[in-house]
Formats: sequence, structure tokens, C-alpha cells
Amino acid sequence: MSFACCCAGKLEADATFDDAAKPYARGPSPQVTRGVAIVPTPLNARSKPSFFKPRAREWNLDAAIASCKAQVAAIAAECYAANRHFRDAAFDVSGSEDDCLSSLAEAWDRVTPGGSLRVRNIFTSPVFCDNGYDASDIQDGYASWFLAAVASACAMPGLLARVCVARDETVGVYGFIFFKDGEWVPVLIDDQLFVTETDFDHAYLGGIAMTKETFNATLRSGSSSLSFAKAASPNETWLPLLEKAYAKLHGDYKSIEVGLTGEALEDLTGGITTRTFLKDVADHDALWQCDLVGHLHVDALFAASIETKHSYPEMASSNGLLHLHPYAVLRAVEVGGHRLVQLRNPQKGHEWTGDWSDSSELWTTEMIDALGHSGGDDGCFWMAWTDFLDEFTHLERTWIDDAATSLAVHPSPWVVLRAGWPAAWQPSVFTFDGPDVLSRVTLVLQQADTRRCIGLEGSYTFGLRCAVYRSPDAKTKKRVLVGQYTQNAFHRSASLQVVLRPGLYELDVMVVRTASGRASIADVVAEIGASRPEKLRQRCEAVDASRARAKSDVNVLAMAAATQHTAYERARATGSTDDDGSLEGSVVVGLRLLSKAV
Repeated sequence: MSFACCCAGKLEADATFDDAAKPYARGPSPQVTRGVAIVPTPLNARSKPSFFKPRAREWNLDAAIASCKAQVAAIAAECYAANRHFRDAAFDVSGSEDDCLSSLAEAWDRVTPGGSLRVRNIFTSPVFCDNGYDASDIQDGYASWFLAAVASACAMPGLLARVCVARDETVGVYGFIFFKDGEWVPVLIDDQLFVTETDFDHAYLGGIAMTKETFNATLRSGSSSLSFAKAASPNETWLPLLEKAYAKLHGDYKSIEVGLTGEALEDLTGGITTRTFLKDVADHDALWQCDLVGHLHVDALFAASIETKHSYPEMASSNGLLHLHPYAVLRAVEVGGHRLVQLRNPQKGHEWTGDWSDSSELWTTEMIDALGHSGGDDGCFWMAWTDFLDEFTHLERTWIDDAATSLAVHPSPWVVLRAGWPAAWQPSVFTFDGPDVLSRVTLVLQQADTRRCIGLEGSYTFGLRCAVYRSPDAKTKKRVLVGQYTQNAFHRSASLQVVLRPGLYELDVMVVRTASGRASIADVVAEIGASRPEKLRQRCEAVDASRARAKSDVNVLAMAAATQHTAYERARATGSTDDDGSLEGSVVVGLRLLSKAV
């Protein structure tokens, strides 16, 4: 995993560094005009930008919520009529365990769950959410980067309530929405959850024989019995069900094993994430006052991580912090002359052990009362701002697009760009009009998320670079560089913060391709199609849906189908009269009906 920082380009002649600093130093986020429009510039008219009518700022949020509620209600009605619990055929953890655990590319290599049970069989008195969503609800889990995002989102009222849309707990159907590739997507699941222990079979615990009732009550009951995300409450269910819905969105649990917390926050909120390499920050006071204190839980969420040259997963520093591990930033306060940051490890344990840690002698009665400090090995801890800067290397900031904030995020249509070799700048890929007044604007160049189609990413990894220019006008007659991002961003997005004044702008893009060592898409579908046809179909549909947003003619599902054709099907496709192989791949079917008068 690598992070990259923004390389600031030369500011325009009429936007001095003093001018640029003014809106930033005032505290509240400068507003970009909500009428901004972004459009891919046609290849044959790159010098003549055209604009499309921007979509509603909700980005189909209301429609997604309404659709999710309607689907939950329809499924519930069907289940009541049939007197059954809902079983999600598309993500059936009991009937298709391997497809729910393993991705197309990687087999499940962790401890295999002992089985699965429904919520009513796991929890004595199940409750979806007890007294609101809170970071302290998170006891432990599997995808730490996702759980860190959930912990951060808990701090802003209403965010998770918007994601957890609808449910009918009696029949076990739950509806969630996530923001993916520019739009809100409903995800429906049933209430089956993986548990660590297998079914009872003359079990022994510590050499003592157990009855089935004792076995189930001890090992297959409550949050502690779950294989993945666990809530602190023994009967609260929202966290494991939310994680399950997120796994279904991406195809399986393996596909959400690792990631960046900022990307998960984008999926939960619809916001945009920027990443800061803390060693590159010139003014730590401005970072504290204008970024962290000024925006935390107002219109932005933050997470921090440690990545050094010698970092490896689960590596712990001498002060207790894990490398390559996400920590949610919960609070940033200045009390008694001390600047302190509160963070949370979503998997508990591995807390900071230096100054202002739970066991630190610096805590006085006054400071404990002022901050409500309670201590305990709950994954939540305080540390000094100076220690935070010294220990952590990266800070992720997710700006929230919400009616309650001053920010508006403007999406563009998607386009398909080819990555040639050697890599070259593709001029004026996007054009857009600037803000109404001099403003600091964050641009995020984003790839369509490949996490939903792991195994079908192809044999290349793509890096993004971008440069922003002010379009030529009658006075200058040439483009003026405003800022550029020249690192290779081999994760989902590359972000750039620039100062813009009113006018027209163009974004040049460079796509850098690197051999990944993965198999080609054609090889994957040919190999896996016969053994895991349903899994392959789902992932091919995800690839095609992503490509369709950019009006691409690529049809991976059709390509996959072609690799699985029998001799008879190939003959029919080519117009051959040879029926050799007609028995292969065919089946005789009939229909019987049973009716009974009512």
C-alpha cells in the first residue's frame, strides 16, 4: 500500500499566495459554486469545452432510499405470505459459503467459520441498534479499515442512520445503501451470520462433556460467537449486518480484507477523500487549527495510519501502535494548554502507551473531568498532538457532501482512457467552470472501483496523474498551469487541492500502467467459468456495470459466456450445420402444476 502527496503547481498570476491563504485561514470551508459543471471533452473538440447539466446534488440518494425501502417491503410481504424467513440467494452464507468467503482471485485462507445461524438463533434478545450508533459499539472485527471508517462515521449524527435504511427483523431482511462509482446503490441481505463454532456433536470443553443446550449457550450465542464484526453489546446486530452488506457489495469477505479507510468513508457518505503525507506539512499549527479542529465532525471525518519503509502488517511500534493499520480520529481538543487527539483502534488493543495514554501519570482530576476520560482496554486512547505528528505518517480526510454542511461535491460523467506506453499526457480530458469567488478547491481523479471485481482487474495496475490548467482567454491566449499531481496513485483516487478564481479550467490526465502479475481477464474467465459459474457471472456483471457508466462497449459477461460454449453452441454461432456435441450442455425439462381450490 502506498500513499502520495500533492505537488502544488504554480499559482495563477492574479492569485497570490496571500490570497490563497485567506479563505483557508478563516476556518469554514470556502464554498464552490453549486452550479459547477464537469464534462469529458470530446476527443475531436478538446479546444471547445462543452458542458452538461449537472445532476441533483443528492446523486440519486432519495431514489436509492425509496428503492431500498420498497424492495425490503416487497420481500417482507412475500415472506409473510409464504410463512418463511428471507434467504438471499445472491449471498447465501449457508448454501454458498465458499462464494461468500473467497474472491475469484484468492481462496479463503483464514480460519473457516464453523457455520452460520440466523439472528434469532444467535441472540437471546436481538436489537438492531440500541441508543444510536456509537464508536464504542465496535468490539472487534475482520476488516479493520472498514471498521475504522464506521467508527469515524458514528461521530456525525445521521450518517449511519442514512446507510441503514430499512429492515423487517421478523422475516430477517435488511436494506442498506452505499455510494459506489458515483451513485447510491441499495444492498439487501438476509439475517444469516457466520459463527466460529460448528454444530453440536458430543462437544467437550476443557475435557468436560457438554449438553447441546450448554454448548449453544456457551459457544454459539451472542456477539462473541460471530466470526467477523462483533458489537460490544451481546445482543446488538447492526454492526455485523452492516459489514455483511459491505461484503456482499464487493462480492465476498475476502475482497474487503484490506483497504484504505478514506475509501470506505466515501462508500458510507458519498464524500471525497484527500490524503496528506504528514512529513510534508509545512505549518502544523494551520493543520491543527484550520483542518482538524475547524472541520472534524463538522464537514469532515479523519483517519490516521503509519507506513514506513520497513512496515509490515501487524507490526507494532515501541509505543504500542500498529503499522499499516487504521486509527479513527475521534476528537481534537486544546485543554489546559495541551493539544490532545483522541483516536480509536477499531479492533481494540494496541493502544498508545506514551504520554496521555490510559496509564499515563499526566492525567489529573481536572483533565479527566474536562475530557471525560475513563481508560480501559477499549481501543480508545489520547495522545499529544506533537506525538501524533511524530508517530503517524498519513492523515486521511473525507469531506462530507451533505445538506447540513457547507460543501457540495460535483460528479462528472465517466470516461474510458487507454494507457499507452510510454505514458503520455492526455490533454483536456475534463473541462469545468470555476467557483464564483476565489476559493480553495479539492479535485479528486478517481478510477472505477475494482474491489467489486477482484480477479477481473486484468494484468495491469493503473496509476493516475493530473494537471489543472486555466483555459486560454482573449488576454492570455495560452493555458496557465494551476496545480498538478505527479505521483503515481496506484490506489482508487488521486487528489489535488488548488486555488481557483472564476473562469474555465481543463484537466489533463496521464495514466501509467504497470504489470501486476495477475492473469488476464480472458484467462480468468476461461479457467473459472466452469467451476464457479454463478460467482463469475456476478463479478462480470459488476465489471460491465462499471464500464457502462462510461458508455463502453466492452461486455465481459458475453466474453465469459463465449469461453464456456459447448461444441454445439460454437457451431450454431458460426452458422455451421455440424451438430456434433449437441448432447453436451443440454438438458430436457418439463413443467408440472398442482392446483387446489380454495
